[in-house]
Amino acid sequence: MKNLFILTTVFTVFLLQSCREDEIRQSPKVVFTIDYSFSSGCMTRNTVNDEIYNKFFEDHIKTREITPKHYYITFTNEETKQMTKVSGIWNDKSLIRLTEGNYIVDGESVNKSQLHYVMDSLVLSFNDNIEINKSTENINIKAGYNCSLIFFNAKDIKKVRYYAQNIYTTIDDYLQSIDGYFYGFVTKLPSYETSYIEITRKNDKVILIHTAGLGLENGKYYFFNDMTGGFDLEPMTPGN
Repeated sequence: MKNLFILTTVFTVFLLQSCREDEIRQSPKVVFTIDYSFSSGCMTRNTVNDEIYNKFFEDHIKTREITPKHYYITFTNEETKQMTKVSGIWNDKSLIRLTEGNYIVDGESVNKSQLHYVMDSLVLSFNDNIEINKSTENINIKAGYNCSLIFFNAKDIKKVRYYAQNIYTTIDDYLQSIDGYFYGFVTKLPSYETSYIEITRKNDKVILIHTAGLGLENGKYYFFNDMTGGFDLEPMTPGN
């Protein structure tokens, strides 16, 4: 009799859970668009070169001139654990359809055509919690930097090149320049010896920085020190 009671209880709980999941799946979908905003303090700032980074951020990142166009995002319903994967282009304002509820949002925004170790567009990551209800029309997802940023003063530098080679592929890219600075958004750099940053000064002297052990951290930016031939790792403070 006791075993029958336990089986009945388990079956009832299972039935209620199944009914709840069916109810959620069959409930009307909410149609909305998505966008992103930068998390407060998601980039740390270098106290010495604060003004340079601020101008770079305001003129080129905040205006989305050099931000990625594509997104790849997963919405996970906190109650049912059902996952919905979406991808698209930010400017298209594609419509997303989900049932009401609370969701965990994770994913990335990166230009797949530029998926190298050093790129000229930002790499973003998403890890947020949102609520969808019947009045939802647009969701703004918090974005963080999934890369670091390196700067080179172009005053005495002619060009900056990133080179990497292994048995599978060869990458040979030149960094772009904006406002008198060469820049690059850096993802995780490989540790093999044939991975380096090549700086050519205007007097044609060449400096190589091998990336093995360079230790750049996501969400931080670094300025190349032409005197020491390395990157300044000065004190960082929370910023925008």
